Amino acid sequence: MAADVWNKITLPISSFLSTAFNQLQNQINAFEPEISPFALHALRSHGKQIRSALLAFSGSIFSKLSNDHIKAAVIIEMVHLATLVHDDIMDNASIRRGLPTLPVSYGTDVSVLLGDSLFAHALVLASEFRTTHVCRAVSEATKAVCTGEIIQTLANKNKLCDLPQYLKTLKMKTGSLFALACELGAWLANGSKAQCSKLKHFGSHLGIAYQAYDDCLDIYGTESSSLKSLGTDLETGKFTLPILVAFEKATNQDKENFLNLIHSQHPEKHRQIMAFLSKYNALNESKKIIKNIICDAVDCLKSIPDSEGKERLIMATSFIDTQIESL
Repeated sequence: MAADVWNKITLPISSFLSTAFNQLQNQINAFEPEISPFALHALRSHGKQIRSALLAFSGSIFSKLSNDHIKAAVIIEMVHLATLVHDDIMDNASIRRGLPTLPVSYGTDVSVLLGDSLFAHALVLASEFRTTHVCRAVSEATKAVCTGEIIQTLANKNKLCDLPQYLKTLKMKTGSLFALACELGAWLANGSKAQCSKLKHFGSHLGIAYQAYDDCLDIYGTESSSLKSLGTDLETGKFTLPILVAFEKATNQDKENFLNLIHSQHPEKHRQIMAFLSKYNALNESKKIIKNIICDAVDCLKSIPDSEGKERLIMATSFIDTQIESL
């Protein structure tokens, strides 16, 4: 159902997305023959091309999409693919898009190095633009993604994460590439500096909302509908949105009990965590927070010229809103 809705939203740019995906596949096929099978395996688990779509919608507001837009989409999707490979290692995930993950199929060592290769190759492609702007923007976004992951890992390990810090890490982890896609789409179409900035902020808010939804999905979703491993955040002790909003309301005794439980191997761990979240109405409170972030995203588009591209960006926010409501 969700895939059908997203396909309708992206129907006007379906040719763009197909071309970008084919060129991404061509880039991976050009890797050394010893490496390309691993990268192609990871690519088979690739998702909805949300970042490519945001880039195309943002660019189409100002001009006809060009080959530079396609190349930028390939670069961003390659960086995203690298982050997915590394995420599956860190989360001990076994399934993505209904297929075994790369670490499960080929091991951690290969997966780490393949992720690094994808990052590096994306930067090589970015360096081929006539201006350094693209390479700098991609490098900064990639650094932000990795930094966000490190900050979140340390915070969870030290049990120091709170809601503001969590949202900051989401802005870095997921918001960075969404923001990059929207900004580059507009920049490559000769959008003004102010317009590029507004679209960058739009992408950042949308990325935060999307990742917060995905974190809720990890707890409240089903593997049959999401086609990926769920419950990994709970198993690895991550403090994601539902847990943090419940933790803010919890009594000191409930907080202590939860902290003892989250890193334990208690046979009733999952059931007790779900009871804790239910007690403090964590899902509904999480939905409210995500909806507010979506509203912030839409506000960023007020000064952007009316166009089909802008309309599709707004539809993308509605898509995420609908997804969170379905939990």
